[in-house]
Amino acid sequence: MVSFKTFGLMLLLIAVFFVAPVAWADDAALKQRLHDARLYIDRGGEDGLTVRQIRDILAMVDISEETRFEGELLLARALEPRSGQSIEAAVAQYRRLLRYYGKYIQESEVHFKLAKLFWSEDRYVETLGELDGVVFSEESAMRSESRLLKAKALYALQHYPEARMTLLSILSRPLPANMRCLTMAWLAAVDAGAGRDAVAASRFDKSFDTCSELIQQELPLYKAYIELLVEQKEFSRVKEHLDIFLARNFDEREALPLSLLYADMLAEKGDIEGALMKYSSLSFQNKNMEVARYAKIRHLMLLTQKPVDPYPLRSAIVGIGKAVEDAPMTHVEVEANYYKGLLFWQIYKRESAFANRALGFLTLAEVANIAPFSAKANEAGKRMLKEWLQGLAKENDWSGLISTWDHYQNFAVLEPDVGFLLANGYGQMGLYDKAFKLLDEIKPMLKQQDQAKFHLEMTKLWYFNGDPAVVSETSAWVQADDAETALAIRLMRAHWLMDQNRLEAARDELMLINMQSLGERANEYWKMRAALYEKMKDWYMASEALRHVKDEGEALDHWSYIAPQVRLLLRDTYCEKILSLLDEVRVEDRKAEWYVIKTDCVFRAGDLEASKRLLEKAKKSDDAERFALEVKSFEQMIEVEELKELRQ
Repeated sequence: MVSFKTFGLMLLLIAVFFVAPVAWADDAALKQRLHDARLYIDRGGEDGLTVRQIRDILAMVDISEETRFEGELLLARALEPRSGQSIEAAVAQYRRLLRYYGKYIQESEVHFKLAKLFWSEDRYVETLGELDGVVFSEESAMRSESRLLKAKALYALQHYPEARMTLLSILSRPLPANMRCLTMAWLAAVDAGAGRDAVAASRFDKSFDTCSELIQQELPLYKAYIELLVEQKEFSRVKEHLDIFLARNFDEREALPLSLLYADMLAEKGDIEGALMKYSSLSFQNKNMEVARYAKIRHLMLLTQKPVDPYPLRSAIVGIGKAVEDAPMTHVEVEANYYKGLLFWQIYKRESAFANRALGFLTLAEVANIAPFSAKANEAGKRMLKEWLQGLAKENDWSGLISTWDHYQNFAVLEPDVGFLLANGYGQMGLYDKAFKLLDEIKPMLKQQDQAKFHLEMTKLWYFNGDPAVVSETSAWVQADDAETALAIRLMRAHWLMDQNRLEAARDELMLINMQSLGERANEYWKMRAALYEKMKDWYMASEALRHVKDEGEALDHWSYIAPQVRLLLRDTYCEKILSLLDEVRVEDRKAEWYVIKTDCVFRAGDLEASKRLLEKAKKSDDAERFALEVKSFEQMIEVEELKELRQ
């Protein structure tokens, strides 16, 4: 209840803010009016009137920029929606602040405010988009709050691995007790979403014992806790929490699904009459049509199970058909979920984030074990999981590949091609023992045509693990396998030998490679050969190897391509070869470095006049400043030589 003192203050603010004339005398007076408006908003004053008055102030031409900013910021606050209102006006105003008042605002705070607005309307992708621009200092409390909001949005989108990583990053830093407890509760919700029910239950129980009031205030979190209790068959605790939830949040959007859950629980416990009453009331509400359809279907199905005077089956079938004709639900849920899985898979081919939902729906259809769609879902799930794993491998998302395989074991079929993907994934993550174990598992399944791939994957693992077996165990394979596989293995052998500084052995390995088999790996071969000769300090051969590299997007006469070869040759001053290479560069491509290097060779040959002409051109080049010291040095050396000639 509002106290008499508070009520009187609000009346005073209304009088000052809404009755006073619009044309204020000076900027200070305007600031006072904005201050009064801020107090009025803080005390819950009617925001529509406030918005109009603030806009009247902003319509004035002669107010200071700082005062205008204060008005624009206050307008954004006044436009923030109350229950059931749209956020669009507030969003537009906050975006206006970002666009026109950047020097006055903390951009991260505004992005965080926008993220919270989008979260309030379940617009999770946009929530994450705003949070991408949020950077708070280590000391700021909003750092943890913004990360927690990111985790909540990821959870809502069923991106459980990313949500989990975000929550763990929050917990890795010192936190106030309440924030730590709430973060742990959200981690429990993520665990539950990812199917780790036992871990989730333990975390939820501990968190609820510590900060129950905070959890109850976060309705999606409290709902997740109750749903987990249902999964755990903790019916007495479910009843206790549902009563609390529904009593506090009857009009909230989370309340209706939980009311449906409560009816399901009554039906499962055998309280048919209680469940029928609940289903009936939910089927006639129009705030949540999905819940209404579920309730109608389950009400009809439960009516057919009444021990006395059961509802006619034919009538129930007709009623269920009508209930699901535009949104199929359970008892035809298996078929509906099967179709949803296929449709979400089509979306996945354009937007990869939807793969998880596709397999999730197929899992629902499969575990129902109802013919024929459970069997169809199983076959589709196997095919889709394999395709998803291949897509993750193409994206080099090895963590995602492994977690996806582990999560969808119901569709997991270990075949050689899948085994190779997983072994590569484990290897990329440094989990070599698991990778070798997996290859051992698939080895008995391999056909003759799979042997080369097996050899290649084993060699990769040895190479990445720094194991000498990459050389000692592969000698026979490079003789027996196809040319492409033999090339890949030889390149890894040469790499490993170079890493071990066994340069002559690495050179011998490269010399054994058939040049005709290089194909698309020619660039890799010649770059490796150049690097090898450079380590051996054979600058001429290193330069010659670089001449074979063709994939840099530059023709042979472009300086950006010739320069690396010339720089190598310059180390031992192969001037004859250097001058030949320099002449290949078009005049328009010659830069200051080109003239400096040519000066070096010409100067060594004793042609001082030509050297001076080259240096003048170097000083006129676009990149002259980078080589100013070299030019100066050569000019000094030329002066010394000219003095020597004069003395003679």
